[in-house]
Amino acid sequence: LAASAKWHNYIEGAVLRREQPLAFGGKLKQIDLLLEWPDRTEVVDYKSSERFAEKHTEQVREYIKAVRGILHKPTTGMVVYLLPDAIKIVHVHS
Repeated sequence: LAASAKWHNYIEGAVLRREQPLAFGGKLKQIDLLLEWPDRTEVVDYKSSERFAEKHTEQVREYIKAVRGILHKPTTGMVVYLLPDAIKIVHVHS
């Protein structure tokens, strides 16, 4: 419950856009969750394994750059690993 309350507080005031399509670099991608506040945005990408962690981080960096270019707001991101025994969050900045 504590983690749930923290997440609720974190996203308070944000517009949540789930499975947001995004075209960049001639490719169509899909952002798992885009959080948009009046003054900033955050890209959230969910993964079930850390096996390709570097690739995941780079993917979120690409999403950040694209979203920043489209919305003209400061944008950050995170990879949320939904692991069998834990949830791990890796913050990503470009």
